[in-house]
Amino acid sequence: MIYDGKYDSPNFGYPKGSNGRKGNKIIGVGVHISGAEWQSNYNWIMNPVANASYNTMIKRDGSIIQLVPEENAAYSHGRINQSKWPLLKFGINPNLYTLSVARVGSNQNIWDAPQMDSMVKLILHWAEKYDFKPEWPTVFGHKHIDSIGRWYCPGDPFLTELYKRLESAVKPKPDSVPDETMATLKLIYELLRTIFE
Repeated sequence: MIYDGKYDSPNFGYPKGSNGRKGNKIIGVGVHISGAEWQSNYNWIMNPVANASYNTMIKRDGSIIQLVPEENAAYSHGRINQSKWPLLKFGINPNLYTLSVARVGSNQNIWDAPQMDSMVKLILHWAEKYDFKPEWPTVFGHKHIDSIGRWYCPGDPFLTELYKRLESAVKPKPDSVPDETMATLKLIYELLRTIFE
């Protein structure tokens, strides 16, 4: 189970409260910083007047909390303002074809280590489940959708580290050499060294 807790925010769907994504396939995930601590965020996202939500939030201790089920569109990065995201689909709200995750906090340059660990774990899970690559541009920041009002979200240092960690996680690991082969290679090396000394 990828989630440590689940709540049902009333803020989802187009029109509001509608299940599904109007036939749109999930192609990636938008990353956010929440702008406040958990309780404040939770209170706001659970308030129907707010019209704000994320599919998932990650607490400071790394707990992964679902607020809107993956099959439904959250209200997280639908306001487009001088977008720098190359996968934007004209006339379709990006919430309908992307997932969203926010880490709890208000300083875009600082995060708790468990949050990064859980962010990587969650994005790798989603990438495998929905068949997208865990890299730019299918993993993007809120600032790529709204480069004016949300230029700071989720924070360039955070995104840089996230991309680095995701790349490292999917990079093929070099095959290890069996012990017997290594022993044989050492013998050959020693033999050649004595011949050419």
